[in-house]
Amino acid sequence: MMRTLIVEDEPLARNVLRSFIARRSDIDLVGEATDGLAGIRLIDDLIPDLVLLDISLPECSGVEVLHRIKRNPAVIFTTAFDTYALTAFELGAFDYLLKPFQAERFNVAIDRVAERLGSTESEPTIQERIDANLQGAYLERFFVRHRGQTLPVFASEVLRFEADDDYTAIHLKGKRYLIHIPLREIEKRLNPQSFLRVHRSNIVNLNHIHRAVQTDRRFTIELSDGSQVIASRSRTSAIQALHL
Repeated sequence: MMRTLIVEDEPLARNVLRSFIARRSDIDLVGEATDGLAGIRLIDDLIPDLVLLDISLPECSGVEVLHRIKRNPAVIFTTAFDTYALTAFELGAFDYLLKPFQAERFNVAIDRVAERLGSTESEPTIQERIDANLQGAYLERFFVRHRGQTLPVFASEVLRFEADDDYTAIHLKGKRYLIHIPLREIEKRLNPQSFLRVHRSNIVNLNHIHRAVQTDRRFTIELSDGSQVIASRSRTSAIQALHL
């Protein structure tokens, strides 16, 4: 049984989450809070396995709640704005649920948590995740979910980010992770000295470019792992300015 706490200020949202929880036999709802400060108290007092946490809360935000708690629960963010997906991505949240909530998405998110709780792998604490992120303007280290684990990824190790509908594929040497965040949101937090959007679907790490060959006003960019990306014509001048 997953001991679960709801921290949500909207009555309708709480009612919906409560109804979803009632349909599952593996969740024990241990309490509810309607503001950030109450959420902090209940997390530390009740020691839940899972917190369904609204990002926008009275008294203090969901991110502040995570910064101040002493426990290390699994977290699923609840929010009305998908732009907060990047926050979930940085802090290694198991998922985020967009309002109005859908039962199918809720169950997928809960199943991910159940998989993690059944694993013997150690997880970085929430404080470690916060300390690794949200300290500066650019993404330097973040966390991805993979096979029930939270894995740290350094931006310097990423060869490229690739758009995949509403998702983004993160390419490292020999590895690929898919996250539910649009490429445009990630681009806002990348250091422009290290990353360049060479196509509407691809952002490459300049430090991993092996060579760039121009053919018919387009560049073919070869990365350090041997993979190639064809840049759009509109990015030709930006690539030429790099003097690769």
